[in-house]
Formats: sequence, C-alpha cells, structure tokens
Amino acid sequence: MVDDDDVLRGALARLLSSAGARVRDAAGGDPAIAIATAEHVDLLLTDMEMPGRDGAAVARAIATIHPEVVVVFMSGKSRELHVANGRLSSDDRLIEKPFGSAFLVETLATAIARCEV
Repeated sequence: MVDDDDVLRGALARLLSSAGARVRDAAGGDPAIAIATAEHVDLLLTDMEMPGRDGAAVARAIATIHPEVVVVFMSGKSRELHVANGRLSSDDRLIEKPFGSAFLVETLATAIARCEV
C-alpha cells in the first residue's frame, strides 16, 4: 500500500491487517518499488497524488516486476479527472477518498476475486 500521508497510511495498514491481509506499506513510489523488487506483490493499493512518482507511475513500475499484480488506485480527485488527463483508463479501479473501511475491504476483496477467476 502506498500513500504519502503517514496518518492515513498507518490507519489503512491497521485496517487491512485486521481484515487478514499481509500489508507492506510505503510512503512513496521508490520505497514501494523497492519492496516489490524484494517481495512478491499480489495487490497494490496506491494513492494517485504523491510527490515524485504518482500512483499510475508506481503501478506501471510494479507491473513490470509482477505482471499479475492487481492494482487499485485511491484519490481525492474524481475518476473523470484522472481519465481526462490520461493518467488512468476508464477500466482502472479507482476508489475516491473519503471512503469507509468496509467499502475499502470489500473493494479489494472483489478486485482480487475477479482476477483469480
């Protein structure tokens, strides 16, 4: 999971861990890519708006290491904005902040389940 907001990243890591996920978290793109280089990554949850590499760039880099990775983006900006500026396609998974904990866990579980079929 990648987010430059320390408080949010910590809260999300605790939430996902309590839901049974093994969570590795990173404060930005380069640390996330380092984790993906050293370990297998099944799912990437990444913020779109971060200093340095944005979420789309992080996802592209990690997908070159783990082509099967499931990616879910999160952003305080709308899907339409990210699609219009070419950062995401309409098929990319994006959840808009703020979101509830149950919604996040359900969204991630659904994303993984669809990819396992």
